[in-house]
This record gives sequence, structure tokens and C-alpha cells, in this order.
Amino acid sequence: RYSPITLNKWMFAYASICYIPFSYRDVAAIEWSGISASALLQVGYVVVGGSFLAYIFIMSAQRLLRPTVVSMYNYMQPIVASTVAIILGLGVFSPEKGVAIALVFLGVYIVTQSKSRKDFEKEGKEL
Repeated sequence: RYSPITLNKWMFAYASICYIPFSYRDVAAIEWSGISASALLQVGYVVVGGSFLAYIFIMSAQRLLRPTVVSMYNYMQPIVASTVAIILGLGVFSPEKGVAIALVFLGVYIVTQSKSRKDFEKEGKEL
């Protein structure tokens, strides 16, 4: 009914309203003149490219792909980000990350092995 851009616009607006009371002091204390334009562009890229556009693409994909494919992509994002951070030396692999990755793969496996309503109907069984 609503476009992904409209949904994201309002989602980000409401989220901002919710976190401003908790972060106002910290944001007000930032010395903005001391932050380089490069750093601001990098933050902007993360907010716009890594969040806003990613959510738009996920919402658009939900219209075209099966929900399991979209959810697998969504759950793989933190794994890919953690792996890249470890490779670049920005993060450290820990047992907690290993367990989290294993749980994500286990969840994806369970979802891909489950049968849909159409599968049950094809087999002539009821849910």
C-alpha cells in the first residue's frame, strides 16, 4: 500500500524522535568544527547507503522474492560485516561470534527445510 521510501522515511523519523531524548546531551557536546568533511561523508554513507538504501532494497525484494530468501539475506548481513571487519583487522573473532554465526546458519537451515502451505497441499496433507 505504501512505497518503501515512505515507510523508511517515517520509520527513521519516529526512530529519531525516540532516541533524541537519550542522545541530545552527547550530540550537543560534539565539537562539529573539529570533525573533518571526510568523516561526515563516511557517516552519511553508512546512514544513507548502509541503512536507508538497504532497508529500501529489502522491502522491494519482499515483493519479488520468497520471504525465506529475503530473510536469509537480512540475517547474513551481520555475518558478512563481522567477517570483513575481522579480515581488515578492525574486529576480533570471539567464541560469542562463532556461536552467533552457527545459530544464524541453523535458523536459515531450519527455515529452508520447512514446507510451505502449497507443499502440504501438493502432498494432499493438512496443516
